[in-house]
Amino acid sequence: MNIILTGATGYLGSHLLKVLLDLKHQVIVLKRTTSNEERIKEIIDHVWVVNIDKEPLEKAFKFFKIDLVLHTATCYGRKDETLSEVFSANTDFPLKLLELAINYKVDAFFNTDTFFNTETIQYSHLNNYALSKKQFQMWGESLALQHKIRFFNLRLQHMYGPGDASDKFINNIVKSFKDNISEIKLTKGLQKRDFIYIEDVVDAYMVLIDFLQFNSYDFFYQNIGVGTGDPISICELVKLAHKLAISSTKLRFGEIPLRKGEFDISTSDIKFLNQIGWKPKHSLQQGLLKLIEY
Repeated sequence: MNIILTGATGYLGSHLLKVLLDLKHQVIVLKRTTSNEERIKEIIDHVWVVNIDKEPLEKAFKFFKIDLVLHTATCYGRKDETLSEVFSANTDFPLKLLELAINYKVDAFFNTDTFFNTETIQYSHLNNYALSKKQFQMWGESLALQHKIRFFNLRLQHMYGPGDASDKFINNIVKSFKDNISEIKLTKGLQKRDFIYIEDVVDAYMVLIDFLQFNSYDFFYQNIGVGTGDPISICELVKLAHKLAISSTKLRFGEIPLRKGEFDISTSDIKFLNQIGWKPKHSLQQGLLKLIEY
């Protein structure tokens, strides 16, 4: 297939790119000239690149007859990122991309969504991020039904794995355990989350691509949960990682409050993925051990 990929320099996108190339897909990467290419420096010469801050976005659709747009780029609104930058990255940019996909009669558009995107957005510390993702998801659903483009909205749960950002919860916890810092202050940890290993996430995308290629289907919009479907409490997760890392770090549960609006539970309904032949291959223990070894 001829696939446009956004976010290729990020954690998920770089893993997807490597597998897509292994499977002999033709990939056109959309990125900025300022993007950090460290994750893909060994393979970037094997893809077509459109630098969207220097070249028109439409150029990406003129290399080949595009079969699929795979959108993973995102902006969390952290540090010095402004509201307009969050809106531009998470709503405006993918909407322009979707319009071009419709105009060039692309068969399908995969949108990487977030579990924060719920019917009642209330997770205060990422509220603007969640709102911008919600807005594009709504545009995607509307345009998919109007213009008959297949729009798969992949609602991703807590992804983790080797090489992810050190400020991500599991990676930060594991590093702290490996370093045997004296103590970690935590909430009570009763909230449950669905943690999914990076290789299982990538495999879910590949199964969906195969589904597109080899199956007929009579729908144009589909919400797809990407997780294990088996949530675990933060407390249990931390204790398991602590045990596997053989760490002496003291765990101080209940010493910090929950963030305002934090969910009691977040998990995925993975029935659709199960029906088309996917299931996670890594248990939480297996994934944590790989991360600890890394």
